[in-house]
Amino acid sequence: MPSRELGQPTELIGAVKAVGHFGKVRYGVLAAAEDEIKFDVSDISYQQDGKDFGVARFLFEDNSDDSAYRPVGTISTLVTHPERDATVHGVDYHYLTSSGKWKLDGQFLQSDLDDAGTGGFVDVAYTVRRGLSARLGLSHFDDPVGEQLVMKLRYRLGS
Repeated sequence: MPSRELGQPTELIGAVKAVGHFGKVRYGVLAAAEDEIKFDVSDISYQQDGKDFGVARFLFEDNSDDSAYRPVGTISTLVTHPERDATVHGVDYHYLTSSGKWKLDGQFLQSDLDDAGTGGFVDVAYTVRRGLSARLGLSHFDDPVGEQLVMKLRYRLGS
């Protein structure tokens, strides 16, 4: 099959997006559908059904009492195809003190793909003063060869 056939973009049948908020919850939803894909090689024509895509994101933000920033969010994605479907779900959280000195970020993910699985990370940062901060990050993700644990400690100096 000529490489120029493989590099052609697919046609979208349509897409729809909605974003907004209600109260302390922000949201975004996106759905799209591809048309069938057609490859022409010499006198032979190959066809494959297109994919359907969906994404939903919700974020609850609570910063009412002490001016600290404390959002918690979820995201889910879906790709459907007659041969295989794929879903990924995630939960993320953030915390920033009102002084801005402490910051915490993290995310947990789950995927149903054969070579994926679960994982997540946590990052903690402390700003001593402008230009001087310390950061610790921990992450763990399933690996098809075996589990891996990555630990990083980094200090960042700047002006």
